[in-house]
Amino acid sequence: MMLQETFKALLITSLAGTALTGVLTLFRPVTKKVFGYMWHYYIWLAVLCVMLLPVRFGVPQISRAAEAPQQMQVQTMQRNEPAQTGFTPSQTNTQAAANIAMTQRIADYAGKTIHNGTNILAAVWLGGMFLMLCISMAGYARLTVKIHKKSDIISCPELERYTNKKIVVRECETLSSPFIMGIIRPTLILPSIGLTPEQLDNILRHEMTHFKRRDVLYKWFAHFVKCVHWFNPAVYYVVRQINIECEISCDLSVVSQMNQDEEKSYIDTILSLLSSKSKNIPLTTGMTGSKKILKRRFTMIKNKKATSKIMSVLSVLIAAVLLSTTVLASGVLSDLTTDHYTIDIRNHRGEKIELNNKPFIENSEVYVPLRELFEKMGYLNSEDSSIKWDNGTIEISVVFENRPAYYGLDIGKNWLRLAPPDDNYSVGVAIEMSDVPILKGGTTYVVLNDMNYMMYSYFGIRDENNQLCKLTYNVYEKNGTDVTAQIAAATEAKKENGLMKQPESTAALFLDAFAGGNFEKMKTYCTQSCIDTFFGDGYVFGMKRAELVNVDINETEYAKSSNDFNILVTVNMTPHENSVFDPSQTSTSFYICLFRQPDGRYLINEFATGV
Repeated sequence: MMLQETFKALLITSLAGTALTGVLTLFRPVTKKVFGYMWHYYIWLAVLCVMLLPVRFGVPQISRAAEAPQQMQVQTMQRNEPAQTGFTPSQTNTQAAANIAMTQRIADYAGKTIHNGTNILAAVWLGGMFLMLCISMAGYARLTVKIHKKSDIISCPELERYTNKKIVVRECETLSSPFIMGIIRPTLILPSIGLTPEQLDNILRHEMTHFKRRDVLYKWFAHFVKCVHWFNPAVYYVVRQINIECEISCDLSVVSQMNQDEEKSYIDTILSLLSSKSKNIPLTTGMTGSKKILKRRFTMIKNKKATSKIMSVLSVLIAAVLLSTTVLASGVLSDLTTDHYTIDIRNHRGEKIELNNKPFIENSEVYVPLRELFEKMGYLNSEDSSIKWDNGTIEISVVFENRPAYYGLDIGKNWLRLAPPDDNYSVGVAIEMSDVPILKGGTTYVVLNDMNYMMYSYFGIRDENNQLCKLTYNVYEKNGTDVTAQIAAATEAKKENGLMKQPESTAALFLDAFAGGNFEKMKTYCTQSCIDTFFGDGYVFGMKRAELVNVDINETEYAKSSNDFNILVTVNMTPHENSVFDPSQTSTSFYICLFRQPDGRYLINEFATGV
């Protein structure tokens, strides 16, 4: 999972770097007339940084917890004790279940294929990166060994005119062009061709300019980025431009204070170093190069011109704008491809459980990896314990303290099958799950509440306070804000919405809020028409408080095909002083009239003394 996430983030930075490369190349005909080659040399550093640093920005998001109440449509069930009875799957609509299963299988297959494909690509990328790094290091190691074997350390007091840093100087017979190599211990390689004082001076000016600008470090960094983004053609173009413009900008820096005769001497020195053995050596600062590039360098030297201070300032500002814009775009893209939160799962002792398959939130429920949690919690240690997968059906056999249990569940269906071991699993009951199991990236995920039931509630496992043990969670946004309470509230609201698909449940929830005098809560169970008609300042239907005593539902209400449902309730109540009730009256009976909404929930539409 970590490799896959790293690869996804890398693709975003690679895309951002490619886009910036395209912009710089597109406007190059303009910028080369306005800005100096030093600007063109260092602007590629911005591209390298963008491609290597996965910067992310927290874009303001609408809280998923806040959205959840409008999305909740699945009925759930609170389970605190081991269930002994339940609904069988045959009670569901067979055709609907088949359609859902088929759709889920298609989605699961597509999701698994994409996940596996991404994993393969990520592995190929990682292998390619290490291969390129190994080849580079091996080549550089061979060069180092060759230099030490074929060269001798010499004294070069002329260096003191250009730097007070300690630089090792070696003279080599097999190399014709001078260069600097090494970051920690820089070494200047000089050809053993009998250099004149004037030639040596030109060489030292050139190579010490590279040294002071830390061009070797720049080239190492560029090469590392190329190895990381080996699959992206743009990075090869960028590295090539860095190598070319490194030499041109160095030349221009060296000759900036030279007169015409000194420039000619400098060019003659470069020409004198050319030979059939001249070639570019990676990760070094060679003074010579190909004839085509040398022609370009000499042309730039002859046509050199000073850059005004205004243009220098403008070039810095434009570079900053380009970099910040690209980084912002990269950060936004990275933000869109990553989770907006992290979830910590803890056991009943409050210890964090490290999971390779990340939990996630779906429909305001916290989903956790089924198999991995069973493994982490030690439920699969027994030889009699197993988890079997068969085309979307999962069969789980676990043993806890010599007590066996069997669970059966299906991807996309919200029934958890139970069967006692002595029945050979042939006959069992099923209980409704909090939400359907999901297959994501080849891993089965279930709602944390359902996992608690299978691990703790079914076995009746309790803590030292005789409370049922359970796994808990904490949800954190990317900025570190704890939003656990909001998610829990959304989950609770989801359960209520599921319960409200039964009219008697809506009535019970309303009366429970009425008993506590929570009028704002009571309004959530009523239509706007009911609120406008029956709610007053601190009372409803003439009562300040009402506590349920008895419910009477006529069986014909269940048989009706209409969307209305009437429930007769008897309550102990406190009358409002301005109501029709006698001030001493403490109980009454009335009808709660409910109406089914388009989303399947029942809301109270009115109250009546008779229907």
